[in-house]
Amino acid sequence: MKNKITTSWLPSLLFLLAATLISSCSNNGDSLIDDINNAPADPRGSLVSLKLGTAGHVVYNAPMSRATSANDNGRVVSSSSEDLGNGLDALVEVIEAPQNNSEVATTRATSPAPNGTYTIVAFKNGQQKAKWVIKVNNGSPYTFLDGTTEWQYMTPGTYDFYAFNDKVKLENGKFVVKASEASQALYYYSGSAQVSVNPVLKQRFNFVLRPYLSEVKFKIKAFTSSMFEKAITGHFTYAANVIPAQITFDPATGTSNVDSYQAAGNTTDFASFTANMADGANSYIKSHDAKYFMPGVDITKLKFEFKNGISGTVYKKPLSGVKLNISNAINGGLKAGTSYTIAVTIYFRATYLFSDGTTGTMSQKGNRTPVALVVGEKDAVKYAIALKDVMKGVAWTSKVLYKNKEKSSNANAIIDKLDGFHITYDGNTTANPHNAVKAENSNFPVFYFTAKYNPGVPLTGSIANLKWYVGGLGDWNFAMQTLGGVDLKNKVHKRNISYTTDMKSNQIKVMFEQAGGETLDGYYWTANMRGGNIFTIVANANQDFMKISDALKRATDASTRAFIQF
Repeated sequence: MKNKITTSWLPSLLFLLAATLISSCSNNGDSLIDDINNAPADPRGSLVSLKLGTAGHVVYNAPMSRATSANDNGRVVSSSSEDLGNGLDALVEVIEAPQNNSEVATTRATSPAPNGTYTIVAFKNGQQKAKWVIKVNNGSPYTFLDGTTEWQYMTPGTYDFYAFNDKVKLENGKFVVKASEASQALYYYSGSAQVSVNPVLKQRFNFVLRPYLSEVKFKIKAFTSSMFEKAITGHFTYAANVIPAQITFDPATGTSNVDSYQAAGNTTDFASFTANMADGANSYIKSHDAKYFMPGVDITKLKFEFKNGISGTVYKKPLSGVKLNISNAINGGLKAGTSYTIAVTIYFRATYLFSDGTTGTMSQKGNRTPVALVVGEKDAVKYAIALKDVMKGVAWTSKVLYKNKEKSSNANAIIDKLDGFHITYDGNTTANPHNAVKAENSNFPVFYFTAKYNPGVPLTGSIANLKWYVGGLGDWNFAMQTLGGVDLKNKVHKRNISYTTDMKSNQIKVMFEQAGGETLDGYYWTANMRGGNIFTIVANANQDFMKISDALKRATDASTRAFIQF
């Protein structure tokens, strides 16, 4: 059973025909045609013939880097943030192929019409005035069927032409278009074309046929390389009475009826997705095939569902049965003959501090710029770590005698203090030189340069006047709990502390790199002293563990990563 909807807006969408009316002699060298072409106009009117060609869907060839609202390779026509569950978020963008791409021929065929039978009819004032039925066979001269001929007389006037292949049915004078015919259906509407009998007798129409159905492909991006594992596929699902199954167009009246699927259902599965494909340092997969829908379909009525039972994962998270909504509608719905790519960027869920002082996940970023990863909160104060190193190869101090007032050989004794900001900006924490503010003293290079950290954009809003600082062990404990699932309390000095997350060190990499940052790699100064040395955090990019260690305070091969409180 189908749900019938009567509509009057479909004629403008129903058949897209790029038609060029050209006055011509035959280019096959037939002298009879030349004579006829040069003869005076016949009282019966003008002899009209036609030629068929085809062009494919308007396609999108953009790389999988995050799309912008408009670019040369396509434009984002729908964008929404979706919660996939299991610690994953998704930015779902529907990207429409460009309509003015130089690679897209709008009035010229890119190839001859493929083999098959085509019907072309001309209407005037609601009545059929001419008809051609053409068989195309491997480039041979057209064979005209059903008693039709190549050249037909038409009186002067304005005509509506309709051209379609045998996948569109002509029933009781009406065109019937079925979604089940998928990409094979070529249906086109020329608009009105003026047939002129003066000054030439003969004229030929070139019809460029484009696919009528909208083509929808699927791509999924993840951060860092090879984040997709095992087989992945899925399909679109839809509710009852929302997706057109058939359109019947009456050229005599210019009206259409839409029959929608009355029962809820789903498309067939995508045949398969590619293996991991490189996108710079990141990766993506894409469908090998496409799904096809009637023009005007509301994309929000389609939901993508990863097939139940698949073994595929992203970020070590199973995708079986995961459902993906498309929340923002496209103005006017899907366009006929146009290719769309649903580009899904999957983020590992984390909270970021943006330059305007707001926080949120990357899928909710919009036009905001992330500057730090939020790692903890205590006493209504939030803590965040910068997305990039301040610098590498920096000393804690350049002077042998320069030091903090407080030092401890026991990390547990100071780990709860969260005193990095205090040590960076409070001169009372400095023993030598007495009461020096380290952030303002270039002989404490790590503090001096960290305080001047530039995240690449100015801080505005509620964080406009906040300061970056060197994290203490407590700040780093917050960070490592968020990044690696480890608590630094009660850990043995210089012993490996294994990450407990599914992705191990890759999780740290993803959480920084998906926000445009860089992963931890090397050993990092803390603000705290361990005896005469300095506590350090060792976190190498390709190791699935970290350490609490220490280093000589004048060592110059350590790095610094800034923290901020807000």
